[in-house]
Amino acid sequence: MPRLIDLTGKKFGNFTVVSLSSNRNRRVHWRCLCACGKGKDVSGSALRSGNTKSCGCLKAELISKAHTKHGMAGTRLYIIWKHMTQRCENQNVERYKSYGGRGIAVCKEWRENPVNFINWAMENGYNDTLSIDRIDVNGDYEPKNCRWIPVKKQAQNRRGNVNITINNESRCLSEWACISGIPYETLRSRIKSGVPLEKLLLKEIV
Repeated sequence: MPRLIDLTGKKFGNFTVVSLSSNRNRRVHWRCLCACGKGKDVSGSALRSGNTKSCGCLKAELISKAHTKHGMAGTRLYIIWKHMTQRCENQNVERYKSYGGRGIAVCKEWRENPVNFINWAMENGYNDTLSIDRIDVNGDYEPKNCRWIPVKKQAQNRRGNVNITINNESRCLSEWACISGIPYETLRSRIKSGVPLEKLLLKEIV
């Protein structure tokens, strides 16, 4: 049997090893005190490998930092980021079916931290007159598939060139029809009858 290496007093992440604990599944466990004040038994291998660094509070802290608004709450870019992630991940959002429900996602780099998205936006021509646009309507929100286009474009008569902006995203009417599953003629009729754009893609207009 290999000699036991005493970890008492050593620090691993947020943990400080207090004493030897029980032996579970033939693995030596140590009683650890987390920086937040909670105690937890952790295997020596998990401590040494870095796989376990806290009682769970560190993960919660990292997630919180990743989603910190950094003073950006209320800014247009932060709102665009929020709407983008919501429609791809929140099943309770009305537009989820046309995005997350179709398998469209936000890349990990942007999803985990709005600052990364905002930095990309500022380095790729963003200004307040533009709206985010996916080059491939069936592709994800990621740097190589996104660009900034004018929010307001001159309407064209051709079916494929009539652009409608909904939730800060501009698509031609035929693309919106493909995404929503609502016939193109139905959408065009709704626009002519004055249906607000935020209700344009509803299955039923009340």
